[in-house]
Amino acid sequence: MINASVVCSLLTEKFSQSTGSRKISLQSPSAREEEVTNHLAELLNTIINCHEFTVESEISLDYISDDLTEDEIDQYAVSEDSELDPDFNDTDNDDSDGLLQKFSLDYMKKVITTKQVTSKEEVQHSADEFVSTVRNLLPKYNPDYVINTDQSGIQLEFYSTRTLSFKGERSTAINVRSKNATTHSFTVQPCVRLSGKLVGPLFLCLKEPAGYLSENVRGRLFKAPNIVVSCSKSGKLTTDLVKFWRDNVLLPSIASHHTLLISDCWPGQSNITGIYDNINKLYRLELPKHTTTQIQPLDLFYNNQHKYIARRMFDRVLLDGLDINLSEHKNSHNLIVELQQRSSIQ
Repeated sequence: MINASVVCSLLTEKFSQSTGSRKISLQSPSAREEEVTNHLAELLNTIINCHEFTVESEISLDYISDDLTEDEIDQYAVSEDSELDPDFNDTDNDDSDGLLQKFSLDYMKKVITTKQVTSKEEVQHSADEFVSTVRNLLPKYNPDYVINTDQSGIQLEFYSTRTLSFKGERSTAINVRSKNATTHSFTVQPCVRLSGKLVGPLFLCLKEPAGYLSENVRGRLFKAPNIVVSCSKSGKLTTDLVKFWRDNVLLPSIASHHTLLISDCWPGQSNITGIYDNINKLYRLELPKHTTTQIQPLDLFYNNQHKYIARRMFDRVLLDGLDINLSEHKNSHNLIVELQQRSSIQ
């Protein structure tokens, strides 16, 4: 353990020797104390011999009290004959602490990113337990009514990540129809049975800034029996859209049969939302967190072919120089219709 008094004495002795002063007698210090002393001495010498200083200010989340000093109070004191604002309410200051805490908390939520670290052993244990639970339940259900569903995002516009460039070029630019379309996506939600059959029509959620499909847009969409269409502002699903999927895809496909539904632990469709509470003879199992890439059937073997076929179509448009914008609503819709027809389960 480092003795602070010994370090201070060593530091004093070191600077006393440099100025020709007498040597201070000390007990033999430890190697660590000498190391700390040398480091501090080097730092102090750097500061002493420096001819320029740079003052930097940094804004942090730390709260610094703005209490006024006595001089500042005298400076801003109000004389007896000065006019006071009749609408001024000094009781507002009582809430300052609460407002400060609320502001700081809201601000920190925006600027600080938190990440939960889960060990691989815990994830694997959760996955193994879930698989064991499902296997114990399977004998109780008809394979046609053991259903797995999963949401998958498909980029609005695919672009090539390879192109010709000059040797030594620092950055290479490529052309895209819409930069916004390369960073946004729409959502498809397929369902498959344990028997290897697709469940009902494919649910498609388009990205629409207004949050709804106008009659003009609906009129231009191809009417396909294997697609159920809705939309959201982001192109992602919400709890209300999951209810729409439930009513228009799931329920017509299961009728009154005993059904086992397996889906992700996304909060918008969790059991606490009550989406599946009133469905007779339906039992839902929720995949454990962080196990989707290991045991989610659709994520492992089915959803990738949607993205693969979509990319092949975009590549063909690029290679042939076709004047077709596949990111438009009608073309995205037709693309999914084609994907649903070509997709297969083997």
